[in-house]
Amino acid sequence: MSATATDKTTISRDQFKRVAEKVAKEAPAILKARDKSDKAMDKKSALLRALYFSLREKLGLPAEKLTTMGFKTYERAYLEAVYTLAYERAKEPFDYEKAVDDFMSKALR
Repeated sequence: MSATATDKTTISRDQFKRVAEKVAKEAPAILKARDKSDKAMDKKSALLRALYFSLREKLGLPAEKLTTMGFKTYERAYLEAVYTLAYERAKEPFDYEKAVDDFMSKALR
């Protein structure tokens, strides 16, 4: 169930896409700056982490560092976190999984 504007900050599909597009444009800098000594912070993890933090900032939420959840990389943790934010904070239902897929395609070009 999506949130309403009266009980917590929400994000529209268009706002989500704008945030994702901004992060995708910053992808080269994000990938260059990632901590390469942290083997769990691969390219996809770094991009999803940046998207997650940007969405939390847009929503006025404090940043939360995630763990690998037992996986080899952070990718799954940040992917689930982005999906959860979109699901819980969407003004109206939208295909956030496709939006994230589109983001990753653009960011990894």
